[in-house]
Amino acid sequence: MKKTLLITVAAIALSGAMADAKTPHYNKLMTAPAKAEGTLTYLPGRISSYYWAENEWMLGENVDFTYNKSNGQTLSRQSDYSKTEYTYTPEGKYATVEEKMLYEEDWVLAQKREYFYDTVLPTVEVKCVTTNYQDGTVVETQVSETRITRSADGNVTRVERISSWSSTPEYIIEIGYGADGKANKITMTEYGDLEFVLEDIVWECTDGQIIPDFNEDYSDVFVGGNNRIKSGTYTTLDHFDAPVYLLATYPDAKGSFSYQMTYKGELIESVEYEVLDAYGSYSEKSFDIDFDYDDETDTIYNDGEMTYIEKAVFDEYGHELSYMSQSYDEDNVLDYEYYRKGILTLDAAGNPQEYIQQEKSDYQPEWANSSRLVYSDYVGVNGVESIEADAADAPVEYFNLQGVKVANPSDGIFIRRQGTKVSKVVVK
Repeated sequence: MKKTLLITVAAIALSGAMADAKTPHYNKLMTAPAKAEGTLTYLPGRISSYYWAENEWMLGENVDFTYNKSNGQTLSRQSDYSKTEYTYTPEGKYATVEEKMLYEEDWVLAQKREYFYDTVLPTVEVKCVTTNYQDGTVVETQVSETRITRSADGNVTRVERISSWSSTPEYIIEIGYGADGKANKITMTEYGDLEFVLEDIVWECTDGQIIPDFNEDYSDVFVGGNNRIKSGTYTTLDHFDAPVYLLATYPDAKGSFSYQMTYKGELIESVEYEVLDAYGSYSEKSFDIDFDYDDETDTIYNDGEMTYIEKAVFDEYGHELSYMSQSYDEDNVLDYEYYRKGILTLDAAGNPQEYIQQEKSDYQPEWANSSRLVYSDYVGVNGVESIEADAADAPVEYFNLQGVKVANPSDGIFIRRQGTKVSKVVVK
């Protein structure tokens, strides 16, 4: 049995830094790049995607976009046979997403997703209702839910993830707090089995709103908001017979971090993650030991060590300009390597016109075309940043520590929300 829990646990502890910093390890294909000019931002009305086959570019599909002219939100995207329509919350999160298919010249609803968010943290999704249709009739409804419990002082104490196929929680996170009001113990169970206990926690910073985003890989975005662990002690059940110690540092305000994990005085995992710019570019170097379990002796042993190096550079439009991934074995011998690069062409107005991605690897040592996007039919909108820019002008709302909205707070501790900014305040 391979022992991989440590990788998950380490990422969980540090994902407060990662959530805002790390860009997914794939190119943002079929998204709309924006070019700002004066008071307008220009977005493509059409994106055409191509793939490389038989030494030429073959058209995959044309996708047409419509936008909210006041803030640049995508209202719809339509190809030859499918159409997706979006509505949004005041915070810019999805409210509904409707998938439609073309049937005998009519757009027929195939699926609708409705999203619901936490009353205290309005960007945290707590429920998704997915309804599937056939010939206009509901054939299936699925509900996934994240249940959040808060204490009397407003701190998150329990989070349950309920999947769409079971009424029993997949994951349960329980959080205990010390006399200083900071979390000092985090316990996670998966399908009733204990995954880990993290104790003796020392925080770089914390606001008590420790909520995983289960729609993502929870090992990467477990902690949301301003929560960064400096150190802690892990207890796991998977045959580790001594504590695992975590030590983390945060060298800058951009979201960079590093950490080390030790077991019986031996380094078993480490990560150095650096945010390179405001576009999501990053570099990462990691080391871990692959543990295996011996059933006969009921012990774990070192089954190999690997070092991984990864770097990605993005432009202001979200295009991946370069990506490299290398892995080395315990003797520092190169085990695998893979590269991508992007070539961006701008039109006369300075808007993205064409983006070509190429790749190479151990198995393909020469650069080869992979994908191509062509942008056209640009339209001007008032700006894709307007939602965030308007946050300072958003109305101020108050909630009690149970998350209930309060019209006129007085004499107590309340949660203050303005746009996406949330803080705890004392009202006298």
